[in-house]
Amino acid sequence: MPIKTMGWCSVLLLANAVLTSSLAAAVQLNTTAVSPLFFVNAKQQLQLEPVASHYQMQVQGKTLKVQLSNRLLVKTALLHNAASLRQFHPAIEKVQQLAKLQQASWWLVTVKDNPPSAVLSFLQQHAQVLAVQPDLLLQRQNAGAEESSKQTRHQQLITPVKATKTVRLAIIDDGFDLQHPALQSLNIALQYDADLRLADASPKLAQDQHGTRVAALLLHTTRQHGLEPELVLIRQVSSWTSDLLLGFTVARMMQADIVNSSWILPFLPDPLAELLNEWQQQQPYLVFAAGNNAADACSSNAFSALPGALLVAAAQHDGELWPYSNYGPCIDINAPAYFQLASSANNKTSAFTGTSAATAYVSAMLAVKMASGVYPRPDQLQLWVSPVSGKAAENSDP
Repeated sequence: MPIKTMGWCSVLLLANAVLTSSLAAAVQLNTTAVSPLFFVNAKQQLQLEPVASHYQMQVQGKTLKVQLSNRLLVKTALLHNAASLRQFHPAIEKVQQLAKLQQASWWLVTVKDNPPSAVLSFLQQHAQVLAVQPDLLLQRQNAGAEESSKQTRHQQLITPVKATKTVRLAIIDDGFDLQHPALQSLNIALQYDADLRLADASPKLAQDQHGTRVAALLLHTTRQHGLEPELVLIRQVSSWTSDLLLGFTVARMMQADIVNSSWILPFLPDPLAELLNEWQQQQPYLVFAAGNNAADACSSNAFSALPGALLVAAAQHDGELWPYSNYGPCIDINAPAYFQLASSANNKTSAFTGTSAATAYVSAMLAVKMASGVYPRPDQLQLWVSPVSGKAAENSDP
């Protein structure tokens, strides 16, 4: 296995640079809506319309509610640095690099004004600015589902893996309780909080249990096959564009082979899309939950627009999708979606279901295959994860 050359020291240096903006200057939500803002995303002009204490925008026929702060995402050529960006406008207070691409950089720019309408308009006309958009707070959705008495726990024929390489697997979720009985003796390459910019991915609120369950299922599956992957644990609760971009930047800097994201986004900001599209050149597996809205994933899950990303739907034991699962031609894999996990030290168990669970299972099976030197295509992976004994589950609408 090639030596991973970008480690936790570089990640923490990046975190310290960004921390100044997010903690020293607390996020300022707009409380007084003023006038509409306009910006370009995916080559389309979008309008942010003020409504009470928030903004609304129309994207592909959907009305999305967002919040703004006094921050902008600015794209420039590589020749620019933080000092030169601060000279672009007198209202710019802080500048931090969030992502360095092959031909450009995305910067987090904090300004005096909230909302940053005037600076946004100015930078949109600036000759040295390649792109600019507001730092948006989106509504992210975890992809766990309610337990049904009709669900059948997935059982799998276990074949120990003959590992020939180490697999590095990143999980981006709401935190990871390392005291949980299923998360003991982990091989952790890095744990990081992309919201608070700390080297600690533990949950910060009692209700933040989704990431622990995702990690528990993933590790339970790989350990059944005798595999202990290297883990990059990234706590990511906030859905500010800047925080999402930083979370995936950390996973990329850590050279993750697989990234598990058991949640969906209704809108894909250009900064994140550009980072993930460029990262695809290194051919990581980016695994996303399809979602539990019983809707077409092509329209309800913005990650479906990413070429090469794997969208995972929730399949029943007969291969048919669960009624709650998102569906459609953007689905890449139908996977088992009902598992019993240890929930405490006294061996009590609880069900973990939904496309969140299906996604974690797919990521685990990917790690098992990669450890033996196999880099499967989605159709090959479908055969290995199919809940149907002896044949692949059909990728069809329910």
